[in-house]
This record gives sequence, structure tokens and C-alpha cells, in this order.
Amino acid sequence: MSLTRVPETLGGRPHGRSSGRSHPGRVREHNEDDWLARDDRGLWAVSDGMGGHEAGDVASAEIVRRLGLVDGHEGGAEALARDVVGRLEEADAALRAYAAERGAGAVGATVVCLVAVGTHGLAVWCGDSRLYRLREGEPMERLTRDHTHVQDLVDEGHLSEAEAERHPQAHVLSRAVGAAPALDLDFRALSLLRGDRFLLCSDGLTRVVPEAEIEAAAADRGAPPARVCETLEARTLDLGAPDNVTVLVVDLV
Repeated sequence: MSLTRVPETLGGRPHGRSSGRSHPGRVREHNEDDWLARDDRGLWAVSDGMGGHEAGDVASAEIVRRLGLVDGHEGGAEALARDVVGRLEEADAALRAYAAERGAGAVGATVVCLVAVGTHGLAVWCGDSRLYRLREGEPMERLTRDHTHVQDLVDEGHLSEAEAERHPQAHVLSRAVGAAPALDLDFRALSLLRGDRFLLCSDGLTRVVPEAEIEAAAADRGAPPARVCETLEARTLDLGAPDNVTVLVVDLV
């Protein structure tokens, strides 16, 4: 993956407040999700270890550990974005080496990152962990596209979005960090406004709680990020939580 794909439209300084929660759910014994909140760096991320594969918890923890080393802000916004991508490339290489050393199959995880600097931002993702934005007076907007085989069928016109959500293979990934010979990230440049609220999550939330309920909880401006996370986690558990669930909410102030 070429770093030339990183947009050069970021500028200013970040100012966000966040809160996150992660739970193993009602069925799984181990939590293979992980998350990162760096309000001081304008960087937030959620990672979900590949279910049914070896060492999913190792994969998500490695991604979050590498992102935690990001320190590019002093060099400007472009340096921050490039540092994020570089750390994900390091994690990808480390996970492929880890799998090769153990003769294991793919050891991988999804990742979704929000980079916020002043009035500009960047979404970076690989897999089906999602980023949503809630802006005053507008409906909730999903900013990421799932990297799944079912989403590919939707894009090709073979399935509707509603059919995709109910498809038995909706969780089968077409991309993940550590799961292919080369890392393939997606990017989306964002325009940021004071008052924007972002929600990052693993598919343990979106496969269980309808988007309308997610929006209703996140759109409550009287609820701080911690309360939104608590509400959505509790609702997921009420609905059975067959997978790990992670929710991270960021308010730009």
C-alpha cells in the first residue's frame, strides 16, 4: 500500500473527548476486541480479532499497541496520518510473521481509526468495524464501507442492504490486517465541525442492535460519551450478544 494514498488535507489541532467500553458478550469466553482513545493526539481506534481464527486477541492487541505508539502530531497533520498508516503496516507485518513462525493460519483483525485535527479528519479502516458520524440536524451517517464478501455482492447489485444485514455470511471478511500478503486500507477524508459526534464499533454491536436504535442512543445530546457506550453495550447484552462488543464515542468540542 502506498502512502501517497493518504490525503494531505488535514490541519489544525485536535480537540475531542471520548469514552469507550468493551465486553466479551454472552457467548464467547474471551474478548478479542480492543480499542484505543488518544484524545491528546486526535486518534481513536477499534480493532476486532478475526473470529474462528487463531489468536484473534493477539491480533487486535498488536494493532492497538502499535497505534498507541503514534507520535506524529508535532510534525503536523500529514505526519500524524502517515504515522497511523505506518503503525498499521508494522502491525500487519508483525501478525504475518507471528502466524508464519507458528505455522498457523491467518492471524488478523479488523481496524477502524478516526484521526481528527482541527476542522479536518481522516477515517482509516480495514474490515467491518465501523465509523458513524452524528451531526446536528442530520441523520446518522455511516462513514465506512464493510470489507466483506456480502458487501461486495451489494456493491455488484446482487443483494440489497437489508438482505446483506441478514445474510448468514455477512461476517466473512474480504480484508483484515494480517490476513493477506499486502495490507489494503481504505481512507475517507472528513470535514469536521464542533459538536460532531463519532461512534466507532465492532460488528458485535452492528450485527445485533439495529442502526435505528444505535442512532437513537447516540443522538441523545444530553448523554455524554460514557453513557452512550453504557446504553449500547447494555442493549447488545439484552439482545443476546453472541459476539464481543466494543463501542467508542468521540465528541468534538
